[in-house]
Amino acid sequence: MKITEKIKNNKNINKIRILKNSLEDYKDIQQEIRQKNKQTSEKTKLSEKSKKQIRKQIQQQSQQIHESTYQKLNPLISIIINTTDNIENLLMHIQSQTYQNIELIILNTTNNDLDYESDYTIVEYTDDTLINMLNEAICSACGEYILFLDSNTRFDQYFLENLINNISTREKTALSSVCIIDDETYQIHSNGISFKKIDNTITPVYTNNRKDINFKNQTTTQIIAPSSKCFIARKDILSKFLFNEKYDNLEIATVDLALRLFKENFTCYNIEFIKIFIKNTTNKIQDNSYFNNLWKNELHKWFYHDKIYADKIFSKTPLTIAFVVTQSDKNTTAGDFFTAKTLADSLEEFGWNIIYLSQNPSDNQNNWYFVSEDVDVIISLLDRYDISKIQSDNNYLKIAWIRNWFERWTQMPYFKNYDVILTSSMKSYEYIKQTTGCNAIFYPLATDPHMFNKNIKPKDEYVCDYCFTGSFWNYEREIINCLNPDNLDYKFNLYGLNWQLNDKLKKYHKGFISYDLMPDVYASTSIVIDDANHVTVKYGSVNSRVFDAIVMGKLIITNGTLGNMELFNGLLPEYHNEEQLTDQINYYMKNPQKREKLVQKLQKIVLENHTYHLRAESLFKIIKDYYL
Repeated sequence: MKITEKIKNNKNINKIRILKNSLEDYKDIQQEIRQKNKQTSEKTKLSEKSKKQIRKQIQQQSQQIHESTYQKLNPLISIIINTTDNIENLLMHIQSQTYQNIELIILNTTNNDLDYESDYTIVEYTDDTLINMLNEAICSACGEYILFLDSNTRFDQYFLENLINNISTREKTALSSVCIIDDETYQIHSNGISFKKIDNTITPVYTNNRKDINFKNQTTTQIIAPSSKCFIARKDILSKFLFNEKYDNLEIATVDLALRLFKENFTCYNIEFIKIFIKNTTNKIQDNSYFNNLWKNELHKWFYHDKIYADKIFSKTPLTIAFVVTQSDKNTTAGDFFTAKTLADSLEEFGWNIIYLSQNPSDNQNNWYFVSEDVDVIISLLDRYDISKIQSDNNYLKIAWIRNWFERWTQMPYFKNYDVILTSSMKSYEYIKQTTGCNAIFYPLATDPHMFNKNIKPKDEYVCDYCFTGSFWNYEREIINCLNPDNLDYKFNLYGLNWQLNDKLKKYHKGFISYDLMPDVYASTSIVIDDANHVTVKYGSVNSRVFDAIVMGKLIITNGTLGNMELFNGLLPEYHNEEQLTDQINYYMKNPQKREKLVQKLQKIVLENHTYHLRAESLFKIIKDYYL
């Protein structure tokens, strides 16, 4: 059914659209909540046979490390144990070690008589707080290194020797940790500690918690902090810093210690290929208001600097951008996905993660309002996406990228909730300012020269003299009234959806072409007709086909006067009636040298001003300025 001008111009049509969208969103959100409530969060339970196999693999890996890295290093290690339970079991594992130059220091936090036998000299500390005892033990320790062990840990006989032979000898390395495995689930408990934004607070979390063990990982990775359950430190450095006695929780006190060391340019590493087990442990670090208030400002700066520059020290997830699109499938007919993806490809060069929030999700996608905590930036290409319905307590950087439907965007009740507004033309920039008072950023579409370039060869099935790429949605298009291929002596190809419904042009229709084949189409023609539709033409928003075709060395003939003047200094040949379009096609087909000369000028403009690499750099600065 053709949408009449009367319906399109009805002042209530947008209110009806908003109401319809709200009803659909409510239904979808409730369905997603019901589905999530059915899911369980039980720990993975392995059979005893599977556990035995994992233990065997760990033992074999440990022995291989021992054989391949054996060195005759013999520094004294002071082992500090926080005694709660299982002390006898831990001592048994220590006594079985191939490395024996050790000193044991036991913190009797329970004030109980400890009944055990040991061949080592054991120093017991009993005091009012754990942190006081730890600092006293650190100062009195005789070892070159101090190893902190939770009494619930256990390990094989090569643990100490592998540890001492693989810790970093860098001058500024202060702390080292290992891979800690949950004795119940046989999943990773932690590979050190990193940070996540949870409920708008930058929170310490166990890295890789509940992930499966990776036996192929043979790396030593820089981290921001170790888990207090097992880490080794240089005595000469640690004795100058000590633990902050205002904490009553060792885990958070260890994170605080690591941050103070980081401020002084000391580093911490996690040796992921050395593995130990731990019993009776939790998966969440206890919240501490003193810590949060003390480190809030510096953590914000470090955390987002780490994410933006993809250092993966504070956060194991680099900056993550979620694009809101109609559908995130390479076979989709929705152009917004390909616009997002071409920009996303350039953003990935910064080391950033890209995900898509789809109005029509695939089987493995959540409803688009259920946004992961790992997401930092949401860029919506759809006015239909109601950011007030996002199901998360985190405050994301919310960006509207407006390329069309400018009136609809600004009439949405949630429009002013966007933090940043990008718009594709200066006319729309002025319109947004006048109607909403919001300042937008001029951000036109662009092209990807890696995908579209002159090195692509023509394909026989697409060869023609001129073509148009775009779909017919029962709206009036200027190209329908202005183009009459029957009156031209040149071959015309028409690509897109629904042109079989148009009597005038249907015989030229070659079907829908996916975006990844568009370079072949442009390589196989001489001229590309641009038809800026009724939504964009009056605002001067330029379609991506213009940039893509030009960078491939093809001439664009356009009906978009505003966009032509704004981005190309009026160099694009224009048409606004059948006679003009016929004359332009005839002239440039008969004068290939003049066509090529003009294309070269246009190519220079596009490559210097309108590539997605340049757009990505602009967005990098926008995001950096917002967070830092």
